[in-house]
Amino acid sequence: MSDYWTRRKAREMHQYMEQAESVSDQIAKLYQKASGYVRNQADQIFGRFRQKHHLSKSEAYRLLNTLQDKTSLDELKEALKASGDDTEHAMLLAELESPAYRARLERLKQLQNQMDLLMRDVYHKEKAFSTSHYVDLANEAYYRSIFFVQQQTSLGFSFNLVDRDLIDKALQKRWYGANYSERIWHNTQSLARSLKEELLINLVTGRTDQEAADIIANKFASGASNARRLVRTESCELANQMEMQSYEECGIETYIFVATLDLRTSPACRERDGKRYSVAEQQPGVNSPPMHPWCRSTTVCDISNKELARMKRAARDPVTGKVEMVPANMTYEQWHKKYVQGRPEAELKEKMLKNRGEDRREYEVYRGIYGKEMPDTFDKFQDLKYNDSRKWDELKSGKQDRINQMEFQDMQGLVGKLGDREVRIWYKTHDEKIPELIDASLPLEEQAKQACQLRNENRTNARDLMRDQKKRRELDKTDPNKTFEQLIDHKMEDKGLSYDDAVEDILKTATKTRESVNKMLGLE
Repeated sequence: MSDYWTRRKAREMHQYMEQAESVSDQIAKLYQKASGYVRNQADQIFGRFRQKHHLSKSEAYRLLNTLQDKTSLDELKEALKASGDDTEHAMLLAELESPAYRARLERLKQLQNQMDLLMRDVYHKEKAFSTSHYVDLANEAYYRSIFFVQQQTSLGFSFNLVDRDLIDKALQKRWYGANYSERIWHNTQSLARSLKEELLINLVTGRTDQEAADIIANKFASGASNARRLVRTESCELANQMEMQSYEECGIETYIFVATLDLRTSPACRERDGKRYSVAEQQPGVNSPPMHPWCRSTTVCDISNKELARMKRAARDPVTGKVEMVPANMTYEQWHKKYVQGRPEAELKEKMLKNRGEDRREYEVYRGIYGKEMPDTFDKFQDLKYNDSRKWDELKSGKQDRINQMEFQDMQGLVGKLGDREVRIWYKTHDEKIPELIDASLPLEEQAKQACQLRNENRTNARDLMRDQKKRRELDKTDPNKTFEQLIDHKMEDKGLSYDDAVEDILKTATKTRESVNKMLGLE
């Protein structure tokens, strides 16, 4: 095997690692943002309020180690009570149970509960970033590997296109006991638990604001580092597995282990560098990369004369009898355009792969709207979307009408998934139904109270349905629901209405929505 091909494969792996670094940077920002939030919340709880009685760090950890749940504030109090005559523990317990501490401890409990939700959100976003990267990487690694073989042999033989089931199988493959999704979940949940433990340590040790902030920041930095290690290692594993698939596709039976040789190369990779292994017997961590976390090793195909002859036969044009040649100076982009993009089925498959993340979100929305009328699997949904334009157009055109007909209690599968315009139309439709839902036999004031309650419910439900929950939180601050009493006060003070007129106005405007918002969304 020429050093040229070996060096080239090593450069390819370096490019894959650069892509992994770019994704890791995006994920690191998630951790930085979460870190800032937790530090701010912790500062509000612990800042400017340090108890006089506190434990040393070692005492605090010893105390926490006696707890079954090291994140439980209630268990911590029980442990302090059970410590008997320990004066320091008794004084600390008295401090924690004092009225001055009650509100802060309640906020601490809330922050601990929020930690699980926060890290669950990080998990979902990290998984989305990772999955998108892995799908693109798998696609590229498979085709680049076949391009590499064809350039190495100068033969333009036919080959099967990368299949989405193949990529899914590679993504879900468990190696070293877990797949990438499970590893992300484990990392985020471990970080959440560790942070909750540190919050209790903050409570009983009396750390300074800066000490507490530094510890929280370091915990999140460690979490981001774990995420980076995971992305890089999984990228190495996935790229190599897709290359193995390409070797099988090309009929290649053996490969050569290629280590990136520098001062950072591990003994395991150095030991295997240049050795030949069977494709059928390849196993990550044993005889194929990654051999360890942060691994940068790759493989190169080992083509025998027999395999070369088979490829030459596959490259022969059945009409002309000529062998299709791949010029040595042909770039990957040129090759991809000719052998992949030039095939309609390949273009469609690539489009489906690239849109997989967005299509999956779309599938969840359509399934929430149409229920059992939708295909029962995501793959069937993609087939429908890209191969049955008539049916797809029908689904799209009927989507909003279906949404409008739904009651919120039947829309739990759509919470946080609808666009602003879809939500606004649903909101307007349901506000227009308010007069039908009011009990006309009641006194006017009671009817107005019903109208106010129904309007508030519709507004809250609509905001729950919004995909953009950041905007929703802003709306909750700038335009919160008003109680009946607040509405009456507003109409009497700002509009100069009498009480009775204000009641009537609440009923009259119950179905009215803000014109400026409707215009902005193209509804008026």
